[in-house]
Amino acid sequence: LYQVQWKPVAPSQEKISSQLSHHWLILADSTGVAENLAAKLQEQGHECSLVYRGGQYHQLAAGKYELNPCVAQEWEQLYQGISETTQLPLTKAIHLWSLDVVASEELTVEELEESQLWGCGSVIYLLQTVLKTSDYPQLWVVTRGAQPVLSDKEKLAVAATPLWGLGRVVSLEHPQLWGGLVDLDPQKTEQEVEMLLQLLVNTSEEDHLALRGEQTYIARLVKQSVPEFTKAVSLSSDGTYLITGGLGALGLHTAQWLVEKGAQHLVLTGRNAPSETAQETIEQLEQAGSKVRVLLGDISIEKDIAQIIQQIQTFLPTLKGVIHTAGVLEDATLQQMSLEHFSKVMAPKVAGTWHLHKFTQDLPLDFFVCFSSIASLLGSPGQGNYAAANAFMDAFVHYRRSMGLPGLSINWGVWTSGGMVDRLAIQHQNRIYTSGIGNIAPEQGMYALEQLLGSQSLTEQVGVIPVQWSVLAQQLNNSNKNSLLRELLQKDKLPQDALKQNAEPVILDRLETASESERQGILREHIRAQVVQVLGSSSSELPEVNLGFMEMGMDSLMTVELKNRLQTQLGKTLSGTVAIEYPTIEKLSQYIFKEVMGWKSILDSEVDLSNLENIDNKMPELEKISEEEFEALAIQELEELNSML
Repeated sequence: LYQVQWKPVAPSQEKISSQLSHHWLILADSTGVAENLAAKLQEQGHECSLVYRGGQYHQLAAGKYELNPCVAQEWEQLYQGISETTQLPLTKAIHLWSLDVVASEELTVEELEESQLWGCGSVIYLLQTVLKTSDYPQLWVVTRGAQPVLSDKEKLAVAATPLWGLGRVVSLEHPQLWGGLVDLDPQKTEQEVEMLLQLLVNTSEEDHLALRGEQTYIARLVKQSVPEFTKAVSLSSDGTYLITGGLGALGLHTAQWLVEKGAQHLVLTGRNAPSETAQETIEQLEQAGSKVRVLLGDISIEKDIAQIIQQIQTFLPTLKGVIHTAGVLEDATLQQMSLEHFSKVMAPKVAGTWHLHKFTQDLPLDFFVCFSSIASLLGSPGQGNYAAANAFMDAFVHYRRSMGLPGLSINWGVWTSGGMVDRLAIQHQNRIYTSGIGNIAPEQGMYALEQLLGSQSLTEQVGVIPVQWSVLAQQLNNSNKNSLLRELLQKDKLPQDALKQNAEPVILDRLETASESERQGILREHIRAQVVQVLGSSSSELPEVNLGFMEMGMDSLMTVELKNRLQTQLGKTLSGTVAIEYPTIEKLSQYIFKEVMGWKSILDSEVDLSNLENIDNKMPELEKISEEEFEALAIQELEELNSML
């Protein structure tokens, strides 16, 4: 079991440098934080571009712009406009728009859904625009009162909380762009802009930060011991229990457990009629003496959930418990994600949770459980929308608890059957399993659920994650920052083979110390080995160097993983689309060898075509390389000669 803890730290004494001027892009709020921040930066000799939400793109004044956050083309117009007015490098992008979200107690579902488009949606469009340029600014996402830093009595600004799930995915997919997440005090303070500026320029490698009063806090994921004394779970035989997504495998496992604990009246919801397998399980539950009612509807639609609750109140015993398991997947990398992809996944988790709360908040519930995911806690490449959606549920449970209502959010790991992972392609399942994250068997999951329900007064949110942190640490080496996991990664000792691996020369050392005749072959084989790992193939199944990545079965998420691996190993920034622009091992190795690393091949460095009489002197060098390398280099030189004709 794992929980997030916020720990106070001494404030940074690092001062922003005034020796080098930079350009800061600030998505400006309407509460004055952005303008005060810009004023302090300008005093230090920096340039700022303030961008406000509006109806359509136009420049308001020098350094001030307005755009429609939901129109992708306007972000490109913005970038073009800024590039035409400054010569300074764009080094920081600060997202402050979420400071304008409506307070949770005043929210409507329409405002909640709209805020996701100009909140998370703007991060997606900004990132997609930046990745088309040569400027890679460091992205910082700032919220106010979106994290339960001091106690569960803090009423969170739930509309801003999905940004924390999304941000964790940005850090994994595009570590070269990642700055961090900062949560400001729910109550605006005089010194917060100065303190925020200190955080934005610090080099402490912390990327989960919060300000409360004059104190800075950092977040750590910590191991939580199983409560020694838990209340035995015994459900009311004269109460009704609602399971959303109840017709899926995970929902049915939960239904079976509820019946084992004494539930006699169940309501299972879903958008489609029960499958044959689901119907068989329902019949088994009824044979055990329970009454099971299936009510179809989409919980993200207010009318549907209103009708479901009304039918329970009219025809069934009092509703005593809600377990929200409903969810959908629409995986895509952030670089390829559309707002449609994003909204589809957000709907059951955001609007669905909101509706469930609205129609049950006055009922005497014993529990209100949200089945969340490790995606919102740790991030999950290719699942920015899913991580954001579950982050909302996590925060909403905290919000309910601040109102004195029951609430528990469980960030489940990977279930052996019935979980969302079953809907992923086999190669993505393999990636999860090889990352050190283990499986949760249904009986283990239900045991954990019972333990947590028996002690729900002690916690609002908990991760149930079987994981080998030493193995996961190796996977996370692709990220620049992992401050949330730092305590766990430091405590868990690496196995001997991992320590040996870390002690051995890394690939960059091998390449730099290799002879010119060996270097290109070493790089090519290293890239081939990384492709094998990304594909989850056997090391004995080496792919052809001229076979296209897509033909090998690689998708967009895998190209991001390959890019991140090579970027970290070589210490060079690579384009997010590098594996698409150079779609074979051979082409990618040639590009990295020449254009990224700036190295020359044997033929480049040794053969001077303008001085052919010296060619005989070069033959001994050429004889050192293999026939395969010579053939590849010869083809390369011929192609270059043809391009010159």
